[in-house]
Amino acid sequence: MPYHQRKSLIQTNTFYNIQYQRLIKEARIWNSSGQYWLGNEAERRAIALLNNNISEYKTIKHSNELFWKTKKFK
Repeated sequence: MPYHQRKSLIQTNTFYNIQYQRLIKEARIWNSSGQYWLGNEAERRAIALLNNNISEYKTIKHSNELFWKTKKFK
């Protein structure tokens, strides 16, 4: 019996596909600028979209709680 993979939310809904790509880009930008907590939050939300978990995707931890001052952002 062959394995048939169901299409994920990202493959069927273009809005969530765009949001996923935006979140991956945000995570890469935040991680490269030393804001790892913000990068992890964006990555967590992107993984929630991959797992078709919309409620977890909509749970947002705001940046004022996650941002740390560094030399770059003084």
